[in-house]
Formats: sequence, C-alpha cells, structure tokens
Amino acid sequence: MAALSFTIRPAQPSDREWAAALMTRSEPCVTLGRTLDASWASVIDAECQAFVADQDGDPLGFLILDPRGVADAPHIKSVGVRDGVRGRGGSRLIEHTETICIQDGARDLFLCVSSFNSRALYERVGYELIGELSDFVIAGVLSVLRKRLGGESLDSAASTVCRASVVKQPTCSDWSRNITIQRTKTSGGRT
Repeated sequence: MAALSFTIRPAQPSDREWAAALMTRSEPCVTLGRTLDASWASVIDAECQAFVADQDGDPLGFLILDPRGVADAPHIKSVGVRDGVRGRGGSRLIEHTETICIQDGARDLFLCVSSFNSRALYERVGYELIGELSDFVIAGVLSVLRKRLGGESLDSAASTVCRASVVKQPTCSDWSRNITIQRTKTSGGRT
C-alpha cells in the first residue's frame, strides 16, 4: 500500500471525541475492557498533548503525549490509527512527537506495549526494550520501550532490563499488589 498524504496538527475538541471512540474500539483498550468514559478522560487530560493525523479535514490517527510521564520524561500515552489506513504512515505521528520532545529538551521518549500488541513498529523506528512487567494489568507482559532522542542507541553500551511481576498477596479483606523487580544485565539490547 502507498503511504498517505496527511498533516499532523494539535487535536481540536471534536478530534478528541473521535480519538476517544477510536481508542475504545482498538487494542489494548478492547482487551483491557476500557470504557468510552475512561478513554475520554485520557484524551482530555490537561497535562497531555494530543495530535491528529489529518487528511483534508478527515482524522486518520491520533497520538497522546504525556510530557512528564516517566520520571519526568515524555511518554507516549496512546496512539491509534483508523482501520483501513494502518501501516500507511502512522510512524510519522511518532516522528512528529519525537521532534517536539527534542525541541523541548527531552533526552528520552518512553512508551508501553502490551504483549497482545506488536512492538514491531516501535522497534522499526528505534525504540528499544528496557523493561517488562509480567501480569501487571492482565495476564501477559507489558513491555516498556525507550528511544534515546538525538540518535544515541541503547545498543552502544550494556543496559539493564528490569523484569517485574505482580504477586497478589492478601491483606485484611482485600488484595494488594507487590511488585518484584529482578535486574538482568544485557548486552547489545538483547536479553
């Protein structure tokens, strides 16, 4: 399929409604059982920036950026592309966001990907695995990816990959989450 011609712009109020609806009917929200109200709260979060890929007034995709999402570093909170146009330029939304983060002085950009979603797009544009959370929200793995902005790769030196699992432990009448982290030394970005 040929790449699409579109512009990327800040989201308008009507775009946010569209993005919340798309988010709710897309992964990971479908598997997580996320409601339209929860998606709406995410797209109107005043702390976040929302961008839309637009083709002649028709929204094709969106990206929500939390500028202080991980240890005060920017985090891509959500990205979605309409059915029928996936695989035809969505990486440009990510590249646009990276440019904004670099202009704002960010060194890193983070995102999380559930095991039932593919990491391939993000790895293709330079994101590298830095950690995994096992069975965090639901059964499976939540991969934490980072891109070093400005071109420096994690492969240039050994890095530490964190693996975490959530263990349910009874406390009085409810369950709490106890996160156990194991550090594994890796070389070349591989576990």
